[in-house]
Amino acid sequence: MHYDAKGNELRFDHLTGHALGRCAFMGYRAPAQTVPRPAFMESWSLQPSAELDDGAREIRVDLGLRGFVTGLWMAPSGTLYAVDFDGRLYVQRPDGAARSWETQDWGRLVELHGIAGLAEDCAFVWGRDANQPRMWELFEGRFVNMTAPPSRLTCVAGAHAQCVYAAGPAGYLARWDGAEWHRIAIRSMRPATALHVVDEDEIWLTTDMGKLFEGSRHGWGLRAEMEVPLCGVRRWRGELFVAAKDHGLWKLDGRSSRFAPVDLMLPAIGFAGDEDTLLVLTEDYLAVTHDGVEFEVVAREALAQLRGYEPPLWSDE
Repeated sequence: MHYDAKGNELRFDHLTGHALGRCAFMGYRAPAQTVPRPAFMESWSLQPSAELDDGAREIRVDLGLRGFVTGLWMAPSGTLYAVDFDGRLYVQRPDGAARSWETQDWGRLVELHGIAGLAEDCAFVWGRDANQPRMWELFEGRFVNMTAPPSRLTCVAGAHAQCVYAAGPAGYLARWDGAEWHRIAIRSMRPATALHVVDEDEIWLTTDMGKLFEGSRHGWGLRAEMEVPLCGVRRWRGELFVAAKDHGLWKLDGRSSRFAPVDLMLPAIGFAGDEDTLLVLTEDYLAVTHDGVEFEVVAREALAQLRGYEPPLWSDE
């Protein structure tokens, strides 16, 4: 993370999209060394352009709200969805007037904890309502109630609407088949930090205690582990990359149960991209690669450049 002129923390999270010009991630500002509280946080959407202008890359920074945006998802069309802890959904349409954000308030008892999308017309939001787990699915352009798993969730991913996985604390993992949830037993009592579904027969899950689980429709097992927390996983061009934050970027060594370092100086926290581009997010910048070896650094401390000398949105200054 980095800091503004007053010593507040600035950091990035929640990367989504496909390539430069078609991706976004969240930037946050909050008082340093405190437990995040929505009333004392700023949340901004950052979208780097694909082209350089006089050697510089434009970074569009918007949304800009006082609160905690807990999830971000960019649909294939470029429509961007965000959800916040206080029960609001935000939508930015690529053909909208001045790229403005629409806001929907889902109620004062609702907390929204995340959003994940599989296709233009297939997305899921999860959270709580009156302290009960809740989940919503995109149906004909709006989110409607669906059966929720009986656990708080930390991540959701899937291959299609009848193959969706949800994971949470204490080793919770379940699969949605389009009609009901099926609990899956794995040898972990720790929170899941990331899910990546390649297809019905290749699913990956990481935990905060460094475990990497591999799953399919036929079963699950522990594939590999490190002695540091893992926070992201992505299959790209036949190789499996894992994010270990301050301990760098790693990949699975072929079909073995060993990890091999890719870049120990790249503090990766999450992934996005397409077949041609791997996007790797850190808390301070976005790294872009087309070969898995050389990385271009984009948007380094971009939020500090825009907001670093401005008073926080929670301040009376």
